[in-house]
Amino acid sequence: MKKAGIAYFTEQGGRLAHRIADGLAPEYEILLYEKGLKDWCAACFAKAELIIFIGACGIAVRTIAPLLKSKTEDPAVFMEQQLCVCIAVCRYRGKAAGGHCAGGRGSM
Repeated sequence: MKKAGIAYFTEQGGRLAHRIADGLAPEYEILLYEKGLKDWCAACFAKAELIIFIGACGIAVRTIAPLLKSKTEDPAVFMEQQLCVCIAVCRYRGKAAGGHCAGGRGSM
């Protein structure tokens, strides 16, 4: 079974993470972040085809940077950044890694 890691850091991010997890099931086993971000991310790099960070882009970039090897080996890493603007919530998505060879092409 394919595996997907999902990390979130806020209550709102948690709601989104669980909606994403529901959408990925049953095709993916979900590896939710609980504690120890660097260790969790290293484990996901070793086992998962997909890693999703819901939160600040800088958290994702700093966490994955030491783990990157090559575009043919790295899992697809996506970021979901949330900004509260007035009353509306705006989301900005971006691929951080693995967009070409890890299955990320065209999936956003």
